[in-house]
Amino acid sequence: MRHLMTSFLAMHWAAFFALLGYLCIDAGRIDAALAMLGAATVRAAGPDPAAAPAAVAFLLVAALFCWLFVEACFGEADMSESVVKIAFVAGGMALSTLLIGCAVHGAGGPSQFAAYLTALVASYVAALGEGRAAMPRRGRAGAAVRAVAREAADTSLLGLISGRPDLVGPDRGRER
Repeated sequence: MRHLMTSFLAMHWAAFFALLGYLCIDAGRIDAALAMLGAATVRAAGPDPAAAPAAVAFLLVAALFCWLFVEACFGEADMSESVVKIAFVAGGMALSTLLIGCAVHGAGGPSQFAAYLTALVASYVAALGEGRAAMPRRGRAGAAVRAVAREAADTSLLGLISGRPDLVGPDRGRER
């Protein structure tokens, strides 16, 4: 497995957001998801019209983290940062929207949301760090190869321009 920490974090957040989505679907209210997050809510009678969009949003974020998990496990060795960014930004937006909804409805517990957002940001930094950890080794070697190739091309071009066959390769200095 190439990206062990990223795959573990992606699976964790996928399960977390899938559970939030399931709680919204199962109860028909956002209160169950808020209770899981530690927010003190006032239970109102009847179904909540915002439960279905919240469930869809949570399940969409869970699907993005599943995509990140598959990409981390089976994708290329130099995993694209865009998948990481999309999943974590969507997760942050979902939690932030839920926090704003709690504040509007007067539910308590913003410190719990701050803990979850902090954990999400720390997971994002860890996933980016793991993705970039292998890049400098490949980057330095690739830069050295490019520098040597550029120097050889410059020397060859200067030899052709100046007419000095000693600067040009053995096949290029001769006229045909």
